[in-house]
Amino acid sequence: MTSVGITPPGATKSSLFTVPPPAYQQPVVLDSGSTLSTLPANLVAAMLNDFTGVTSLGNGVYSVDCNQTTLSGTLDFGFGNTVINVPYHQFIWQNGGGCIFGAVGADPSTYDTWILGGKSP
Repeated sequence: MTSVGITPPGATKSSLFTVPPPAYQQPVVLDSGSTLSTLPANLVAAMLNDFTGVTSLGNGVYSVDCNQTTLSGTLDFGFGNTVINVPYHQFIWQNGGGCIFGAVGADPSTYDTWILGGKSP
């Protein structure tokens, strides 16, 4: 993964997150069997700045306002010249009683490969 950005609702261009390495430019595993992605805590914190109703649930997991699943924004993951745009409704996991942000913040010193999960529909 070489970049991570966000295209907020109504915007036409992605804004890259500017967090210190090793937030991205790291090997990642695309894992459709993992509901949530595991990314560096500083990157997850930067991503969460663009969401409302953020509440820490502990262990790097956060809930967000479920209304954001109806918005047109995307989280944008770059791999060289290829960018995968993930709509909010596919990145936020609705778990019945609330909504979980699709990335868990982890300590970069304990991981050398990050996970991009694929939430179930």
